[in-house]
Amino acid sequence: TYDRALLEATWPRLLRALERTVAQAPTDRVLRRALTGLHALSGAAAAYDIYSCVDATLHALATLTGLGSLNLHAQPQQVYVRRRGRYMVLSADDATASVAQAGAQALEEASVLVSQAALDFGSDYRAQVAFVALAELVTRFCYAVGASGWEDVLCVVSDAVDIDVLPVRAVLAGTWVPRAATLRAMVAAATQSPATQKQESSGLLSAFSSLWGSGGSGADSPRGSRPETPLWRAAPDQLAATVTRGHQAASVSAIMELADLPRRIQNDTVLAGFVAALARRLPQSPKSASDNYLPAPVVFLELAFALFSSCPLSAPSLWAALEQPMQRIFECAEELNPYVLERAVHALFAATTAVLKAAGGQDSSLTETLDRMTRCLGLLRD
Repeated sequence: TYDRALLEATWPRLLRALERTVAQAPTDRVLRRALTGLHALSGAAAAYDIYSCVDATLHALATLTGLGSLNLHAQPQQVYVRRRGRYMVLSADDATASVAQAGAQALEEASVLVSQAALDFGSDYRAQVAFVALAELVTRFCYAVGASGWEDVLCVVSDAVDIDVLPVRAVLAGTWVPRAATLRAMVAAATQSPATQKQESSGLLSAFSSLWGSGGSGADSPRGSRPETPLWRAAPDQLAATVTRGHQAASVSAIMELADLPRRIQNDTVLAGFVAALARRLPQSPKSASDNYLPAPVVFLELAFALFSSCPLSAPSLWAALEQPMQRIFECAEELNPYVLERAVHALFAATTAVLKAAGGQDSSLTETLDRMTRCLGLLRD
């Protein structure tokens, strides 16, 4: 049609103009008008199946967030905990004692993870607005997002989870994945606690069960340890408030609907692009000891395998995208963080159970997929 041809010819210029306006808007009113224009442009492109326009819009917003390309292994992080009405740096010894006494989840609920990336995001109003707009567009027009669009969105979500401005529970309800610092404290608390070391366990994961409890009683860390020096000169309360602003922006966004998007995507090609983008962000063999753990790959692992429970009849196409990444995970099992391996085994076992119930021994395609999933689990014996 004429309208489609006109949009196809003009959308690159429209997008560049709107992107510059968002980046340089002198007032909040102008910024909101520009974002409304991006929403209208994406809606028109989705209506005419111009997926490249939707993807380019998502890429522009992802760039404005400042997230998606961070080297988080090279960025120092510190945990700030609120005590007696003020924030202070939580040392590793104190974190271990807190996990042993109150539990890992309680520690994270009472603390803030401070990093330069989190401070930059929390102090940049445009970045926060771009994040909210990105989440709104990808959830509103999920049926028109291409492969590159999903890649940009998941890159942003990955960094937001890793710097802890986006709570995992906002992405996956009822799921908790610890920060890297919390996981270290959990391991240290489990090592120091005789009660945890004697915890009964069974099955394939018994070797790891003493490490991954969410809390319990245990020995305190040594008293009198030297307090950790803050990495930033500003007052801890000011730093925590800045990071909290980033939390609030991410928490009010529509990104919490990410786990529900596959149910709303009717186009098999679009769904395949989403699953393929998830597969590329699953846990991988670390390049060095310092690259051993970040929470986002575990979140994407849980998100990918939750699809088997919600859409078990789609298991053949889902497993086609996830089989090779999962094989690589189990082939390098000795190099992975034990917690990551435990979550991978649990996710695949739960997915296998869901497919087994759906197959009923009668659907040949599901039965074949089930055999391949079982053989993947069998790699752990090699």
